[in-house]
Amino acid sequence: MTTEPGPTPNTDRDAAGETTLVVTVGNPGFQHGRTRLELDATGSVRVSNQQGEQESAREGKVAGADAEKALSSIREVLTGVDEKRRGIPDEARYRFELVIDERPAVSASVWESQLEASEVGRSLLQSLRRMVDEVSERTVVL
Repeated sequence: MTTEPGPTPNTDRDAAGETTLVVTVGNPGFQHGRTRLELDATGSVRVSNQQGEQESAREGKVAGADAEKALSSIREVLTGVDEKRRGIPDEARYRFELVIDERPAVSASVWESQLEASEVGRSLLQSLRRMVDEVSERTVVL
């Protein structure tokens, strides 16, 4: 994330812990490579992509409200997900990890069709894709 000095820390957020959503999808050996999105509650975003031996990363900022919405919906999206379900050919599998105070609090791997099956999952995926498009200037696919 950014290392620039910022405003005085929000003690309410500090008391709740530093929260980051990490989403990974893909494979470095395939067409779009492996994409990793890191999003925190302030709206700081880091998007990295690895294709073969090449890796690139970009950082940016999205609206704090968009970040908060994504972070607050992740638990609902992952509730009841069957991680053992088989995918269909060429279906993307997303790895979600909610990290609080540098420790994984929630994690699951979810097939794209499982996300698309619920309104909240579909909305989250669309929001995360917009963030990746914005930060990467449409050069990375989530």
